[in-house]
Amino acid sequence: MNKTAWIITPWAPDTLFDSYQAISSSDVIIAVDGGLERCLALELEADYLCGDLDSLDASLVQTFPQEKTWRFPEDKNETDTELALMKIRAMGIRKAVICNDMQGRVDHVLGLIQNLQWAHLHDIDACVQSESQKLFIIDNSFHAKGYKGCLLSLVALKQAAHFKCSSGLKWDLKGLTLEPHLSRGISNQITADNLQIELAEGAVLATITKRG
Repeated sequence: MNKTAWIITPWAPDTLFDSYQAISSSDVIIAVDGGLERCLALELEADYLCGDLDSLDASLVQTFPQEKTWRFPEDKNETDTELALMKIRAMGIRKAVICNDMQGRVDHVLGLIQNLQWAHLHDIDACVQSESQKLFIIDNSFHAKGYKGCLLSLVALKQAAHFKCSSGLKWDLKGLTLEPHLSRGISNQITADNLQIELAEGAVLATITKRG
């Protein structure tokens, strides 16, 4: 299914790294709990409402179609964002953008990184986007255009990550090994329009940051 699920959290920023204009008519917009209020503020029409809905006014919940509301109990193991990812997987959607400004609690940001890992394990191409940053996982290769001038930080996940080669970076990654406990991959600079990264082993959390 060639659709993208846009997961609008209560902390979705006013503007997005890739712009909300990237949402196509065939995509699916999921409001996560208080994200429904953000959808209204951003003039986005939510297709589904997901979560325990503990932070939404009851009258607003009642106005949303019940057949498109995925309501869960407050006492649960999963975060609302994880539940949204589980739902889109069941729908056959394999690409997701989680919209969150990442300006709040550190544990919430760590939870978002865990959401990315869950998505990765279930073959969902997911990223988290704020206004100026994009987080995603690389486990094999990554090729992209349009990031010249941005910063790139890479953090090894679970085990050491060994790089085969790279291009478009100030500091080449060829032959580099990143360990999960060492901050050796922070604040590289993207110097070309074409960015390429090839991993020989392991996986990394990648963060692209706009400068200025």
